[in-house]
Amino acid sequence: MVFHQDEDKKAEGRQSQITDRTRLSNRILDLRTATSQSIFRIQAGLGNAFRSALDERGFIEIHTPKLQVRT
Repeated sequence: MVFHQDEDKKAEGRQSQITDRTRLSNRILDLRTATSQSIFRIQAGLGNAFRSALDERGFIEIHTPKLQVRT
């Protein structure tokens, strides 16, 4: 994924023109964008809110093993 300063200036204030294929091919870089970071913060906040609400009501969080199908 190559970014140029001129393209960044043009893209300000509108959606990116980068295709999903390019984003997924360069996922390690895409996860570092401001948009991805904002999504992670929202997800973490929601998870913490649910966890706190359930904890206040006396629920216990458990982690079950992964279920796998034997072939």
